[in-house]
Amino acid sequence: MSTAAISVVIICYNAVETIEKTLQSASLVSDDIIIVDSGSTDGTQALARTFPAKLLEMEWGGFGLTKNKGNQLAKNDWILSLDADEELSGELIGSIKNLDFTNTQKVYKIKRLNYLNHRPIKHGIWKDDWTMRIFNRNLVQWDASPVHENLILPSKTQVCPLNGLLYHYTASSIEIYNKKLDRYASLMAEKYFGERVSGHSYKVLISPFFSFFKSYFLRLGILDKRAGWQIAIAHAAYTYKKYKRLQELSRKKG
Repeated sequence: MSTAAISVVIICYNAVETIEKTLQSASLVSDDIIIVDSGSTDGTQALARTFPAKLLEMEWGGFGLTKNKGNQLAKNDWILSLDADEELSGELIGSIKNLDFTNTQKVYKIKRLNYLNHRPIKHGIWKDDWTMRIFNRNLVQWDASPVHENLILPSKTQVCPLNGLLYHYTASSIEIYNKKLDRYASLMAEKYFGERVSGHSYKVLISPFFSFFKSYFLRLGILDKRAGWQIAIAHAAYTYKKYKRLQELSRKKG
């Protein structure tokens, strides 16, 4: 299958440390790459311009809306959606090149291998991390969620797994990852508030403990040793902050 059959859409913000790997691997599966940058100040845009890709600079509108905007600019209907801290493995590149894009009802999911501090994490909350990333834009688009966006799938959609891994360079340190989760906690609280999810006190008290137990014990984060502990603690804190913020928003409304 020709690389002309699919376009790659990448959203980014201050990703100078990782986007080069993203673009190098993306260029092996497509000759149409769209980068949607939302105000990077670390040299990301300059680095992006050294690749044969279209660079769109736009104000951040949330994950779903930003990705949809990039999809509209693609020359192909089939889209591979990537973040600027992801890289296609060799096996995954081969799988994408061999895809038959005649069935528009299909959506392809990819397994991510997440990294913390340049180390692959194989257990815990990041275990079995499958994500839908290849789809036909005429039938499928992202929802308007500001965070943890999802694809809106027609009822007859077939979700098919691909061989190979998507390397996700999540964060170079646990401190950076905690800052990312802090932002996500506020965004998720606002999302829940808009969806009228209740902010009961028991969620603030109980949910963080369950999050830690699930990640560290049930999903064997303990096998990742120190990193597994750090990630489990980070997600417990994220869960607490998310529901605490939701509770505050609910009280203000009341």
